[in-house]
Amino acid sequence: MASDAQARELPNDLATLLVPVSNDDYLLLPGVTVAEVIHYEEPQAVEGKPEWFLGMLEWRTKQIPMVSYEILNDRPCERGPNIHIAVLNGSEDPEAMPFYAILTQATPRLLRLIKEEISEDSQTPTGPMDAMAVKASGEPCLVPDVVKIEKAICKQLK
Repeated sequence: MASDAQARELPNDLATLLVPVSNDDYLLLPGVTVAEVIHYEEPQAVEGKPEWFLGMLEWRTKQIPMVSYEILNDRPCERGPNIHIAVLNGSEDPEAMPFYAILTQATPRLLRLIKEEISEDSQTPTGPMDAMAVKASGEPCLVPDVVKIEKAICKQLK
């Protein structure tokens, strides 16, 4: 249990990003998860990989895997006119995969949340790569299961 002094030091709000992954779906990610958002560039295709594994992307002199969250989550992948790439920090096995990229439909936007502004959303359907659906400041969002996603990507990198 946190002491009163420790509890007072906890932040009152959390910097998050709403990442548009389709016309209707937004991922809610902690801001520290996203290393950078860049303009779309075509990844180098890798033979023998599932459809969701879009290829390898050169980012800051590193080759990182790029995936479609939608396809990985059993949904169709849309490629609108404003697609971007969100480079995410790997958390499951940073030695094996320090970064990976996901396709986004537009530039993610910052959303500062306080505890009272987020609640579980039982009305929004979730997929196999979603940890849960929530409403953040009234907006329906999906919280991805990053452990599952990263394990799926790492399996393809072996």
